[in-house]
Amino acid sequence: MRALLLILSLLWFLFGWFACKNKLCNAAPAEKVSSVAPVATGSSEGCITTLVFKEKNNNLDLASSENFQFEKSSGVLLDPSSDLNKVMEKVKSYLSENSNRFLQLTGQYLSDESNNSEYENLGLARAAGVKSYLMEMGINSTQLQIMGEENDGACSTETKITKGITAAFGEIDY
Repeated sequence: MRALLLILSLLWFLFGWFACKNKLCNAAPAEKVSSVAPVATGSSEGCITTLVFKEKNNNLDLASSENFQFEKSSGVLLDPSSDLNKVMEKVKSYLSENSNRFLQLTGQYLSDESNNSEYENLGLARAAGVKSYLMEMGINSTQLQIMGEENDGACSTETKITKGITAAFGEIDY
């Protein structure tokens, strides 16, 4: 009887450990992030500035040939291309149809740029500029989150940053 109890206890322990490890405690979250295409170099030569919005679970697959652009050492958003505007209209529709989703905007900046904005870093200022632009389009502010990131590999020319934003979707926790 003791042997049976010991075996059952051991099996119960192993089952609990397996369930916790694979299903409960360390389970990887469902894929809910989409980001822009990888940065190729720190200059405009060979640099991929395409802005891609993709989510497997929600069948979203959008791309703009251009990214949000900024003058160097500035958080002021340059006028987006018509292609980017069209893609952002579709992102707006997606977010309005999926109120449980948000768009994380990460502003990129180079270490040698000067930050004359009111923000902690130039990337945050750039992300805030894009957030304002998207709010003017009608996207709910609660579905837009911002952050800044130093990235010396960001696509740029002598005078401007040609890939000023990366973007990723996430799920709003209510």
